[in-house]
Amino acid sequence: PSGTRSEAIDREAAELLYESGCRNFCYAPESGSPRVLKSIKKKVKIPSLIESLKGALDAGLVTHANIIIGFPQERLRDLCLTFLLLLRMAWHGLHGISVMVFAPYPGSQQYYELHAEQKITFDRNYLYSTLLRSGARSESFHPLYGQKFLFCVQWFFLLTFFGFQYLLRPVRFGQIIWNLLNSELLLD
Repeated sequence: PSGTRSEAIDREAAELLYESGCRNFCYAPESGSPRVLKSIKKKVKIPSLIESLKGALDAGLVTHANIIIGFPQERLRDLCLTFLLLLRMAWHGLHGISVMVFAPYPGSQQYYELHAEQKITFDRNYLYSTLLRSGARSESFHPLYGQKFLFCVQWFFLLTFFGFQYLLRPVRFGQIIWNLLNSELLLD
């Protein structure tokens, strides 16, 4: 659930993971923008991530990725680059994606910066909001993007990803319907 350094996993490592019993694999690129990645000190290299994804899929792993939107330094161009990464991952076969709204965790550099600017008041509500990180109730720390904008971007990213992914691989959508229809929850 916390993501994986994509540079560390190639096809050979993915095959060994599969042989060891691993079936699910989660990447955490967080952004498709090299500028944002650099500013948040994330060492993800997009070409390496795509190659790792291909290797993981070839090895039979079910893959997921975590994306975060609404970083204070994020520009519209950065959101567009993240959207393009999302489409590239869907094209290559990524199974699922989470799109979360930025919420700095206490102890992180961005938390201290926003706290010093008095944009964060640490209390129970803030602590719970960092766990939520999605939906219309997520707080925005971006100077231009408000909650509603980020909520719309979040849903646009999710709907586009899954729509594109199922359009390219309708069998996956059929499997979901089959599983839902045959679920014990529906039979009770």
